Amino acid sequence: NTIVVSAASTFSGVIDSNDATQSSSTTTGSIIASGGVGIAKNLFVGGGAEVTGITTITGALDANSSAEIAGITTVQDTTQASSTSTGALIVSGGAGVAKNLFVGGGAEVTGVTTITGTLDANGDLDVDGHTDLDFVIVSAASTFQSDIFVGTGASVGLGTTAYFRDHAKAIFGDSNDLQIYHDGSNSYVQDD
Repeated sequence: NTIVVSAASTFSGVIDSNDATQSSSTTTGSIIASGGVGIAKNLFVGGGAEVTGITTITGALDANSSAEIAGITTVQDTTQASSTSTGALIVSGGAGVAKNLFVGGGAEVTGVTTITGTLDANGDLDVDGHTDLDFVIVSAASTFQSDIFVGTGASVGLGTTAYFRDHAKAIFGDSNDLQIYHDGSNSYVQDD
């Protein structure tokens, strides 16, 4: 049977709908509410939940399993994240993002990060640990504040010119045996 409630009503007991009709729209299912629904306690959904409009979450969103959201989801909680178990959005499993991902603050990655496309760093890039680069193209002037070591058996090729300032030495040999430099007035090829 169908019960239609046309005015505000208060039910003090459990409402049990034995109708097992699935819901596929706002007008189907065993309970149909034409207006909004206010729920003061937890809401448990045993099957799937489809949200077609904007979803606003003022607390933390904890997704322990897969979650598919078709509309815009806004999380208003501004809790910063400092680990995998803090922040306004906590995902225990992986997260697949089909479109762009914009991060307004910093992003900390503790595992291995694999980028199969191009990494375009428009700002500074600060690398504290070892960096293994297979191929590097530097298209503008670069400043090295420490020594550059070319490994044993490796070679250095210069397409055009290498510039050395006055008193800057080109040093060759394991014991700095050969030094070539210019002091501003004279040029030196020195066998030390």
